Amino acid sequence: MVAKIAHDEVDIRAIDVVLGLRRFPASFYTIIRHSGLEWRTENSRSSVQDDVVEWNEPLPIPSDPSATVCLEVYASFECQPMLGTGEQLRKLTVTVKQLLDRSKEHIPFTFLPKDGDIVSPCSSIVVTVEWRDGESRDSLASRVLDPFYSTTDAPAELEDTTNHGHSALSLYQKHGERRDLERSVADFERALNACAPNHPCRAAAQSNLATAEFILCQVDDTNASFEIPIGLYGNALATRPVGHADRRSTLIQLAAVHLARFQKQGDKDDGARVEALLHEAMGLSSTDNHEKRASYKWPIIGGPAFRVTLNRRGPSPAVEVFRTIR
Repeated sequence: MVAKIAHDEVDIRAIDVVLGLRRFPASFYTIIRHSGLEWRTENSRSSVQDDVVEWNEPLPIPSDPSATVCLEVYASFECQPMLGTGEQLRKLTVTVKQLLDRSKEHIPFTFLPKDGDIVSPCSSIVVTVEWRDGESRDSLASRVLDPFYSTTDAPAELEDTTNHGHSALSLYQKHGERRDLERSVADFERALNACAPNHPCRAAAQSNLATAEFILCQVDDTNASFEIPIGLYGNALATRPVGHADRRSTLIQLAAVHLARFQKQGDKDDGARVEALLHEAMGLSSTDNHEKRASYKWPIIGGPAFRVTLNRRGPSPAVEVFRTIR
């Protein structure tokens, strides 16, 4: 039986989307599932000050009020090309009637932390369903998104191994079990080993492994192991030149490692490296060009979070504060 579908303009707003996310995302996207198919929104680029992430796209919604619609919000850790699905932040399963009733009154779907979660990864989602004034449904249907099918060039094994690594890392961040962290490192190592030196997904695989290794070196509290994530992020950055969609996020990830080592060892070279990396990241930021301040915050596993605040004063910005947030 084929479900009858109405083509509507769907506006999705995920509020406080980065709460509980312990990695720096490159972008966010949403998947809508119903009638045995799935539709995926465009990636919304991440900003250092993302409180609200929005998508406004023509998506098909079943006409049957009792039909079930599943909406999933994901964080992606690279934009170009994307390797794996990233990390699922929230999953919402509702009927079309519930969706339309909430849409009419602009009432958000609010989430509470699940058992074992340290903090809710995404506090609420607002979904508005409408069609534009003066635009017929036939016209809207002509530009509605087609069902999503993966078009990545990455082999299925590489995609699966990467997804297993993300899943294990997410479990570690929720429950703190070392075996999950070690499994994440092993999965990301296998993914990297599957990428030839010129593979388009190699930089993404390097960044994923660097993230897990960075957490591991903090858990083990060893100074020498900082070199592993620094080297991996550095190699990824070298293949993401100015103009690459993922250069800014890689700069910030690399700065986070230098910052953690600076806080631990007090080496001025690390402090200067953080400043240089974040200066460039600020220049590539998608936020307002007239922004005077930009804050970068990283929750550090097993310890306090670090925040760096950049102020634009005079011809060049400067790192104003290194401080911990408890």
